[in-house]
Amino acid sequence: MKEFLYGELKLPQKVNRKTGTVTANEDALKELSKKYPNPIFDLVLDIRKVNKLLSTYIRAPLDKDERIRCSYVITGTDTGRLSSRESVYGSGTNLQNIPRDNLIRSIFIPDEGKEFVNADLSQAEARVVAYIAKDARMQALFEQGGDVHTRNAATIFSKPSGKVTSEERQLAKALVHAANYGVGPRTFAKHVGTSPARAGELLNQYFAFYPNIKRWHIEVEDTLRRTRLLETPFGRKRHFIGRWGPDLVRKGLAFIPQATVSDCLNLGIINAWPNLPPDWNIVMQVHDSVLIQLPIGTPMEWVWKFIKHYFEFPIRLNGTSMTIPVDIKRGPNWAELKEVEVK
Repeated sequence: MKEFLYGELKLPQKVNRKTGTVTANEDALKELSKKYPNPIFDLVLDIRKVNKLLSTYIRAPLDKDERIRCSYVITGTDTGRLSSRESVYGSGTNLQNIPRDNLIRSIFIPDEGKEFVNADLSQAEARVVAYIAKDARMQALFEQGGDVHTRNAATIFSKPSGKVTSEERQLAKALVHAANYGVGPRTFAKHVGTSPARAGELLNQYFAFYPNIKRWHIEVEDTLRRTRLLETPFGRKRHFIGRWGPDLVRKGLAFIPQATVSDCLNLGIINAWPNLPPDWNIVMQVHDSVLIQLPIGTPMEWVWKFIKHYFEFPIRLNGTSMTIPVDIKRGPNWAELKEVEVK
């Protein structure tokens, strides 16, 4: 591909900043496509996407019972989150990284006579940031309930919630993550497909609406400079021993929210596991959600009460008690999950 792009087409070479070598990776192709429009770029990206879906997910080796499994690595991340990979027998794949593609997720089905129920900690990391940063405006946004990203977009773009487009909502969602974790304008611009100047404007708007987020950034950076140690509300500690710089600070910003959410979910699983009703099975943990299979026809009131009891509990952040709510969905496969509401 490099020979084709830089040899035959004579396009300017793109260099990987981390390795210093010439690259034809996804970022390089997207940058080239903006400056030198050509349908070949979209075609190559589509082919690579299909190849990855086939090799990593659809053709992943099954076990003899035709199930797909993974193994979880409790030391797989620096934040305490579980990571996953192929099973110890060499079958399966990283099931925590299955794309949100209906075609792919629809092939994951429960046992005969059962259905899936998914319990997802709602906007968990952003909610934790609101409380550890002591930002009253952001806390109020979450306490009001409803679609937080739509209301955020309405504030950012100065329009009624009912007139927010799906693109604006998605941009607001990406903005929350980028701003909370110290992502700079250049990286954010590349992620959402806008100019660095526009990305900088959006980040500045966000910090103007939620000033305590920036103050929290300064506090985390100061703590890291003095002690190189951060601790979560559950007592999980991490020493930051890498080279000082923006990347280390960003890792510090991500640590407490990600570790707190991970511990919340895993504590819920630990407490729920020995109390699962007959024929209920926890089949997967995906960072901030858990997938359960249970008999079709199980009253949703039972499911709702069970999940709310074990997965929603108060935690204290900076002297304030908060609870991360759980969104519950059910369906015949991993793709067709619909929200459950119990009155």
